[in-house]
Amino acid sequence: MFDNLREIKIDTPIPNEIWYKIFSHLQEQKRSISNMTILGHCIPSDYIEEFCQMFSLITGKLKLQCSPIIGENVQYVFKYFKGRELIIYKCDIQDSVFPSVISFLRENNKIKILDLRANNFTSKSIKLIIEEAKKKKVECLFRINGGWKDFSVKVYGK
Repeated sequence: MFDNLREIKIDTPIPNEIWYKIFSHLQEQKRSISNMTILGHCIPSDYIEEFCQMFSLITGKLKLQCSPIIGENVQYVFKYFKGRELIIYKCDIQDSVFPSVISFLRENNKIKILDLRANNFTSKSIKLIIEEAKKKKVECLFRINGGWKDFSVKVYGK
């Protein structure tokens, strides 16, 4: 049915049963997904942990955008994603989960780029995330609200 997949872009909601069948088939066939992009309205609000298990098949980049569901359940993304680049853009991730970000950086040896732009981290949390990213040589990206102007910060681990 599927070969190893280079890129999947999902911009239309898919029923949970279909997700499960696709994921089960790929897992049984030991297939992988190089890159995946999912828009926020396509992420199911129920069965979120089961849905995030699919991220274990991604070897390259996972891009999740505009999903408060992910923001509320980001620990599942961190638990299952083992690829090289993770972009969680504008998912309303709250500062209270920054310890999960630190744990993710410590435990995932493949991650090279972590993009957390347009989420809700304090400068203190960002500083701690950056310190851990530097230790692991991970590039981190943040967008910080600067009053009338937002600016992006790109930090390279050294």
